Amino acid sequence: MMRPYDWYDGDGADGNADVEAEALKAKAHAGIAMGCGVTVMVIVALAVVALVLLVTPIFLWVASRY
Repeated sequence: MMRPYDWYDGDGADGNADVEAEALKAKAHAGIAMGCGVTVMVIVALAVVALVLLVTPIFLWVASRY
């Protein structure tokens, strides 16, 4: 039988180590998910900036030649 990991390194740890470990795991997963969301927002913002600063002037220059 596996024993739960003792996060506090002692025999007389207060509280339920399993519940605290699950809470820590949930916080870690939430942090990772938030980091992914922020990364996606930054990529979208960079794509919009690239569209406005690069593609639009080129399109207008090409369109003005005809």
